This record gives sequence, C-alpha cells and structure tokens, in this order.
Amino acid sequence: MLPIRKIGSPSSDFWAGLIDGVYAIAMTLVALELPGLIGKLIEEFYKHSNNHSFISTLVGFELFTYALIFLVLYEIWSFHKASLVISGMDIKGQNFLNSLILVISCLIPGQIIFNLEQKTDLAVNKLGENISNSKPILQMLIDSPSGEIAFFTLCSLSFLLIYLYNKKIYTINHDKNVNYLMKSSLRRSIIFICFIIFSLILGNFIPAILITSLYVGYVFYER
Repeated sequence: MLPIRKIGSPSSDFWAGLIDGVYAIAMTLVALELPGLIGKLIEEFYKHSNNHSFISTLVGFELFTYALIFLVLYEIWSFHKASLVISGMDIKGQNFLNSLILVISCLIPGQIIFNLEQKTDLAVNKLGENISNSKPILQMLIDSPSGEIAFFTLCSLSFLLIYLYNKKIYTINHDKNVNYLMKSSLRRSIIFICFIIFSLILGNFIPAILITSLYVGYVFYER
C-alpha cells in the first residue's frame, strides 16, 4: 500500500498525526451537527408549546448525549494513541489494525448523528401532533434501541481491535504497560458487549444514555 522501498516502513510518527486528526474530526463532526438539530427543536417548540422546561429537557438531552459521545471517543483515542506510543510500529500487521480502528472511529460520529436526527424528528413530529409534552421526551429516551446497539457494537469492536493490537506486541516484549492496555481494552470491549445484550433485553425500558453515563463514570473513576 505504501511505497516502502522508497520511504521505509511506516513508523509511529506517520500514524500519530493521522490518529490525532481523525479523532479530532470525528468529535468535531458531531459538534457541527448539534446546533442544527437544537435549532430545529426550538423552532418547532415555539410553534406548538410554551412550556420552557420541556424544550430545556429536549435540548439538554442532546447536549448531554454529545458530551457522553465526546468522552467515549476520547477514551478510545487515549487507548489507541497510548498503544501506538508504547509499542511503536515494529511488528507486521500493525498498519492493518491501526487502519481498522480508525475506520470504526470514523463510523461512530455518523451513526450518532443519524441517531440524534431520528430522535429529533420524532420529537418534532410529536410536537406537531400536539401530543403531551412528556411523551416525546420519553420516546426520545427509550424509543427504538437499535441506534444505541449500533453505537455499543462499534465501541466494542474498537476496543477489541486495540486489544488485538496490544496482544500482538505483548507476545514479543511482555511489557507491563502493554499488558495493562491489553487487559483494559479487552475489559471495555466486554463491557460494551454486555451493554448490547442489556439493550436487546431492556432497551425499551431503560435508556441507553443512562448506562453510557455509568460507563463514563466508571472509566474516569478507575483512572
């Protein structure tokens, strides 16, 4: 893929800037979409309701969702970047794993934007139908968990690939830092698999935003 004979094998420096750039763009994409979604909600609200606590709840939901997604993406970035810095690029196959991790990271913002757009349209439609204020909020939180399951799946795959990346290194150098990254990334992958199962069973009763909040609290407390 790269002209190795001319420029040499890709080093960690080649990947460091790309990793930082991709994650920064991924986080920014969601932030750029958010004002449009919030503006759409506010516009419809003033057409059909005068309950300011209602619109505050809807806007707060979208802002809180973005904050959670930002923190989860930051968590993935930190593990990916740490894996690169600690292990370097000395083993065959690392380029491929790095590429896969970045591909999945690029998919997460698109999936989140799509999911937020669906929930926003749902709330707007309910407002247009003059349905009681509490109903659109409830449906935004727990309606159709398929979007949340897709998000959890992408996160689980990201951490699984980071685990495989570090496992490949650990079999050679047995570095304690690599071992920590390997075990921690596998644990996070399993946590998100549990979230998928949980959403399949109880997704229509307990909002995914709640269990994602618990995850963020856990990983930052752990540190």
